[in-house]
Amino acid sequence: MEDVEKKILYYEIYKAKKEVYEEYKRKIYSQKTHSITNTRKT
Repeated sequence: MEDVEKKILYYEIYKAKKEVYEEYKRKIYSQKTHSITNTRKT
């Protein structure tokens, strides 16, 4: 039973980290695209 609980806990942590990472990647990507469009305008 303990092993199962551990696995569930690890999975929850993994999911949370993945969500944060995806959000982080999206922010970086949007910043890059914004800077590209800004340089094109000038």
